[in-house]
Amino acid sequence: MVNKCITLFVSNRCNKLDARDTSPTGDGKTCWEASSSNLMHWWLNANRSYVERYLEYKRRLNPEFSIPSAYPDSKHSEIYQGFKNRFGNKSGYIVSGVNWFLSGICNRVMYPQDVPEQENAGFFFDVFGRYSLVKQYGNGYMTKEEFNNAIKLAKKQGMAVGLDIFIQGGGHAINLWGAEFDEKGEVSTIYLVDNNDGNLGDWIYKAKIVYEQDASSGALFTYMKWVYNEDLKIKIMDLVLLDKGTSYWESFFKNKNG
Repeated sequence: MVNKCITLFVSNRCNKLDARDTSPTGDGKTCWEASSSNLMHWWLNANRSYVERYLEYKRRLNPEFSIPSAYPDSKHSEIYQGFKNRFGNKSGYIVSGVNWFLSGICNRVMYPQDVPEQENAGFFFDVFGRYSLVKQYGNGYMTKEEFNNAIKLAKKQGMAVGLDIFIQGGGHAINLWGAEFDEKGEVSTIYLVDNNDGNLGDWIYKAKIVYEQDASSGALFTYMKWVYNEDLKIKIMDLVLLDKGTSYWESFFKNKNG
């Protein structure tokens, strides 16, 4: 029996969190900022009770402490605007973006000597320090096994997923919010939000997954049929899985409560 239309990470269209590239001055390289922002909006909502307790704790120390979270519609995200204010229109990585927002360190790997930024970033350094809640699977390509294992892990552990694809000669960061599995239990379709999809409107869309054998290595690599042109195969470069960090939250509040 085919396991149809399993929406992994959101329950309805209204929560699809499509922070978009909309600036008339040009922000074509900010897809990683938008994708990271989408993940952060999801993460704040998924951790709402912890975040509220954390805000109470922080405001006892600093009444003016706040965390950007406003998201009135898909074209206006307070988090995304913060990314654009800090990094402008330059390339980057989803992992770095998430690390910057949570811990204030815009690196794919955080080291003990890294000093977190003190302004408009690192909102949860007190909780997570230099531990990263994101993990990247794949390194410029993904085998069938790697891709399926990562998606199933995200489903099992309730993670959100960022997705890097190779299109038009370069990488592009988007978000994956759900998947379908075939009768063999393998991913056959994914549900995406593209932060540069102005022509599609405010929708999550489907993309078919295909696996093709690499001529040199013999490995089965993962591609998706692009929604704009189903004759075009797009290479999936990597997946970025974001954990809610529950164990770190619990440890933080346990220590604060003595």
